[in-house]
Amino acid sequence: MDKLRKMEPLKLAIITAAVIAVLGIIGVLVSKNLVAVGIVMVILQALAVFVIINDGSGQAKGKIQSDKYRKLFKNLPIGFAQAKIIMDHTGDVIGYQVEDANNTFGSYFGLDKEAFIGKVLGESNIEVLQDINAWFKAYNTSGTKEGDLMDVEITMEKLGKVFNTVMYKSEADYINMVVIDVTEQKETEAKLSKAIEDANAAYKTQAEFLANMSHEIRTPINGILGMIQLTLMADDLQADYRDNLITAKNCADNLLRLINDILDISKLEAGKYKIKEEICDIKASIEETVAAHVPAADGKNIALDLSFGNNMPKLVRADGQRIQQVLNCLLSNAIKFTSDGGVRVKIAAIDDKEDMIKLRMAVADTGIGISDSDMSKLFVRFSQV
Repeated sequence: MDKLRKMEPLKLAIITAAVIAVLGIIGVLVSKNLVAVGIVMVILQALAVFVIINDGSGQAKGKIQSDKYRKLFKNLPIGFAQAKIIMDHTGDVIGYQVEDANNTFGSYFGLDKEAFIGKVLGESNIEVLQDINAWFKAYNTSGTKEGDLMDVEITMEKLGKVFNTVMYKSEADYINMVVIDVTEQKETEAKLSKAIEDANAAYKTQAEFLANMSHEIRTPINGILGMIQLTLMADDLQADYRDNLITAKNCADNLLRLINDILDISKLEAGKYKIKEEICDIKASIEETVAAHVPAADGKNIALDLSFGNNMPKLVRADGQRIQQVLNCLLSNAIKFTSDGGVRVKIAAIDDKEDMIKLRMAVADTGIGISDSDMSKLFVRFSQV
């Protein structure tokens, strides 16, 4: 490490910038991952020692290596500058003099290198250079030690640009600065954020529309169901008329369930859906649900059987409405895709503890089933097999 400290500051700067480019550290700096940057700096130190050792093999070889690194340094796609800390005879800092910088550093700020190379930044009347001087000063007065990193995002409103900067000391009186123009990235992030806001607003409008429409549709359907129920209560109703009314009632019930499902989906996607736990007669709820599907099963001349396990409780604390909703969906699909045979529903307790019980609800049918190739589509939205 002593050899590294005695290394020519400019050479260390060249090595640093070169390795940053080679390792693709641009992405690391943009994401402000200081841990990764620290790891890279360790690698840089190791590389610097390697170069020092190789420099000892001859002046000609050392000059070739130096020229190679300098060429790479000058053409890096990220900005790099090295400033010497200027002090007076009492040791007080009076300014920061740019010893060297690559082409990208100057182009970021719209400056020719002649405007700042070898100049004490604080003495310049160029406003941009005074800003850069303030960056160096902020790092130098922050209490950092040799090798410590400072990662700062800087917005220059006058230039309309945003920069990510990393500064560190290669020696006690030298500060290196790596600069990346992230203006385009920030603009993209802002556009993405705006697009997300617009999408959320559109979704909210859609959800409100669905909720309002569902409510408006449900009101007349309830009226239709009420009239059907009253008509079915008549004693002198002919058998064929009764069958037609029962079919109409089943269709209206299915439509009402569909509307309720739409409302539930809207609540789920909005993160506002809540489970309502209450004491319910689980056996009665399931029997009622299965009974509602008997006409559909009879219409296809298929069996619909329900059985309960021996340890099935009568009362449980659960969201009975949601259980009925799930069973309704399973039964509707099972009956829909079964032409011969029948559908079996079995409910059993599989984990009965003192204060909790776990129920398994299984619906099996003799329909066409699902092929192995279609299994992956089971839980994909808006897909059908």
